[in-house]
Amino acid sequence: MGGLKSLDDPEIKAMIPVLNDIVLGKPIGHTASKYGLRSGGMIDLLADKRVRAELDIVDFQYDELKRINRAVQERIAKQLRSLDLNHPKDYASTVREITRSVQDRHKGVLLPHQLDRLRQLSVQNQIRRRSIADVLTTDPLATKLKITDQQKQALKQAEREIEEELARQIEALRKQSRNKLLSHLTQTQRNKLEKIIGDDFQFSQPKKPGKFKKRKAKKPLSMRP
Repeated sequence: MGGLKSLDDPEIKAMIPVLNDIVLGKPIGHTASKYGLRSGGMIDLLADKRVRAELDIVDFQYDELKRINRAVQERIAKQLRSLDLNHPKDYASTVREITRSVQDRHKGVLLPHQLDRLRQLSVQNQIRRRSIADVLTTDPLATKLKITDQQKQALKQAEREIEEELARQIEALRKQSRNKLLSHLTQTQRNKLEKIIGDDFQFSQPKKPGKFKKRKAKKPLSMRP
């Protein structure tokens, strides 16, 4: 999956946990659950009990959805393993085609209102996992909303500016909170603490929790380039 991770494609990167499940023959949602990740798409979302409750999916529907997933999973895994990971763009195109085909199979099981709600939850989930600018500037929303190249640039620039401003506000709030907490100390204690801590230092930002890490030991031989 390393080739896909190198792509500058948030949509495909978000699908890696699902693809890992397919290739390794695990139930859809296994990787996301194991690494504390949020689901990456409509297929993965159905593994969440809360999502099924929101959609009012009954047992026989879910059983049929699982049967469809089992039936296509082996075929999809074989197709993915046959692709050349040295050409990640071709791989990404095939991944999108496969995802659409599985979603089409689900249309025969879910009622129209369930499918509409599932699409809404999928978009909401993408925004939570990525960013609203990423979601708006990549397909399918970019095409559906007819987002222009100028709008894409403006959205990304606005997002960077908002994130910078948010970071400044968070830092200011953190300092206010610290001063409020330290107000319970005497001035002598605060002076000693300042000497113990020293001048402020800007540490590197920690990695976000729940990031999926590839385990080489579990990588199938057939997936190696």
